[in-house]
Order: sequence, then structure tokens, then C-alpha cells
Amino acid sequence: MRFIEQEKKLRIYNIDTPGTIQFRHGELFPNTICSLVLGSSGCGKTNFNILCVINCFTKFAWTVPLKSKTGKAVTNTMSKILLDRSPKFLQLDNGKEFYNTIFDTLMIKYNIHKYSMFSIMKACVVERFNRTLKEKMFREFTDCGSHKWISILPKLLNEHNNSKHRTIGMTPTKADLNPSPVTIKQREINNEKIKFKVGDNVRIGTQKGVFTKGYLPNWSSEIFEILKINRTLPVTYQLQNYTGQPIAGCFYSSEIHKTNHPNEYLIEKIIILKLVKQKKNISNLEQSIKSYTNKIDKIEHLIEQNNKSMLVLEEQTENLQLTCVDIVQRMSYTAASLEKIRENIKGIKKIFPSIQSQFNTIEAIIYFQCIFGVNNKYFIKEMSIVDTEIWATQHWIFKNSKSMQDSKSQKTNKWLLHKFHQLSINYGDIEYGEL
Repeated sequence: MRFIEQEKKLRIYNIDTPGTIQFRHGELFPNTICSLVLGSSGCGKTNFNILCVINCFTKFAWTVPLKSKTGKAVTNTMSKILLDRSPKFLQLDNGKEFYNTIFDTLMIKYNIHKYSMFSIMKACVVERFNRTLKEKMFREFTDCGSHKWISILPKLLNEHNNSKHRTIGMTPTKADLNPSPVTIKQREINNEKIKFKVGDNVRIGTQKGVFTKGYLPNWSSEIFEILKINRTLPVTYQLQNYTGQPIAGCFYSSEIHKTNHPNEYLIEKIIILKLVKQKKNISNLEQSIKSYTNKIDKIEHLIEQNNKSMLVLEEQTENLQLTCVDIVQRMSYTAASLEKIRENIKGIKKIFPSIQSQFNTIEAIIYFQCIFGVNNKYFIKEMSIVDTEIWATQHWIFKNSKSMQDSKSQKTNKWLLHKFHQLSINYGDIEYGEL
């Protein structure tokens, strides 16, 4: 984003945070918890924290040792301090020891409005008091050769409250008893005019640390709009972003800088790699879909071929069934015809007894053919022709009757099929060698 030429320099080290807003006597008490990791006391080794509270107007302070930082312990300790006096506003650290239901009940009881700061330089008055207290405490540690601080804490607090303070020009104890001179001095210091108006576009000053590079911008690239002006001492401003959402906290006039909307904007982040990755993922997905589609097409083709094969198989099965039915019908017709011939032969035997033996031979063969049928595909394994007059027997045995390789069986079957009616008693003996 293109930066507009700045008309003034930002002096972060002189900016007063909202913790330094001066209220009337007894209105604001900033407090915090001071931790002493090295401390040990004669009253017990569990006291490693100090609850520090200071009057922002008179600089009068209170300190109470804490055994733990739980909400219940902090609330009980704070209730002892509020027995003497209660402020209208209480600035706190943004911790769970202050933001809980037990502490909220105490605030409601004394009608106190609590709040926290969003700046890194929060509660500067009480933090400066913590530094002074620790400096004096560690001097005592060096002098006594011990880290027992419980016994010396009241002494150090008394020294602070009865020492002349540079800001108010008197001791905190005197200012607490007679705050009028402090009020006149604060009005002279905080006589500031309102520099901006509602709707102005401003930039926020960047908070730089000790090791922050000096060539980095002093103002934010994002532009905000003034939403509301608070007529406090000094004046504070509430801002909102370009979407109309309010920004948490308030800002002093030295923390913001009036600007205009730029005509050019720089690219904040290059996302072409993400787009390429998405395109690559999409192409990979398309390839996967194509491969799966090809596999599905192949499977459908195989299923279609199998269906056609099944249809052909069903058709062949149906034809085979019809053929079998036809064969059965023919066999039944042939059997009926042969049975009629057999009955006719029996009638001839009664009329012509002289040719009975020849008809007996033919009858034996007819019985054989009647069992297997005229168009049978099986080979004769064994056959006998019996002469009923002289009881002479002609017996044939054919090996490998189920194999097509036995030419003797093939010839015998074919010959018997066409010329069985020519056989007689003597004819079978003569033709045996030829068969």
C-alpha cells in the first residue's frame, strides 16, 4: 500500500497510555499483582506474590502479600483494601484472577467499574510503582543478606507514601489529605484541544520495541475511521475499521495520524502458488475421475458381453431342450413301432411253426434294439443269439465299447443296425469271422 507523506513524527516513548488518564481524587485505582520468585519470608514460604494498588491521582499505594493468585484469594485481599475507600473505576490486568464471578460480585457490591487495557504499555502508573518497590526491596536484600521480604514490606510502603513524588510535587500522603493543589496542576498539564473530528481517516502508530528496526514504517498500512470522541483528560478517540466494526480500546491524538485513502494498493500476499496448487489438485482429480470412468466403461463392456453370452447360452439350452424332447418323442415312436412288429412276429409264429427258430433269432435282436433304440450312440458291449430248436448260441463280446477307436465295434454296430433282419442261425456262425 502506498504511504502518504507524514507531516509529523511519532514519538512512542512520550505517549501516555489510558492508564495515565487523570481522574478526580478517588476515582481511579490501577492495580496489578507483583511476583517475587526469589522471595522467601519468615511467615511462610508460600507468599511469592504481592497485590499492588495505587491511586492514579494522588499516587497513594497499598500492598498486600498473596499466597496464591486464585480468584478467591485475590478477592478476599481486595475486599480488605476497599474497606478504607472505594473508587469509581478500577484498571486491572487481563487475567483470570480478576475476571471471575467472585471478583465481579465484589465490584457490584461497591459499584465499581473495572476495565483492562489492550496496549502493551498498560497500567504504567502501578507498573512504575512496582519497579520502585522492587528496587528498594532488593537494596534491603543486599544489605541484610536475606530474601525475607514480608517483614520489610510495610516499611517500604511507608517510605513510598511519605516521599515527595515528582509528578504531583508532594508526598502521596499529603495529596491524599488535600488533593486541591494536585487538581490545579493536572488541569494545566491536560489542557489539550481536539485535533480530529468524527469521520476522519487515520492511521495507527506502530508500537516499536527496543530492538525494532528504525527503517520500518511508523504508521499502520491499514486505514481506520474515527467513530467517537471521548472528552477525557487527555482526549481519546474510538476507531472503526473499513467494515464498520469498532476497534477495541481508545487512542490518544499522538497515537493516530490523519491521512487520505490511497489510489494505489500494494499486494499484501501472493496467492498464485495456492491457485496453482488448486489447479494441480483439480487436474489430478480429473485424471483420477477419467481413470475411474475408463475402468467403469470396461466393466460395463464386460457385463454387456457376459449378458450376450448368457443370452446365447440360454438360447442354446432352449434348443438343446427342444432337441431332447424331439429325441424322446422319436424314441417313443420307434419303441411303439418295434413293439407292434414284435406282436406281428408272435402272430406269424403261431401260423407258421416251421420257421419259428428263425423268428426267435430275429426276436432276440429285436429285443436288443428295442432297449437302445434305432439311433443310439452307444456301442454294443455284448450280444447273444440263441437257436431255440437246437439250443445253439452265438455270442459276441466287444472290448472298449465306449471308445470310438475300436473299429470292430463300429463296424458291428453299423452292420447290425442295417442288416439285423437278415440274420439266421447258420448265418451268424458264417459272419462271425468277418465281423
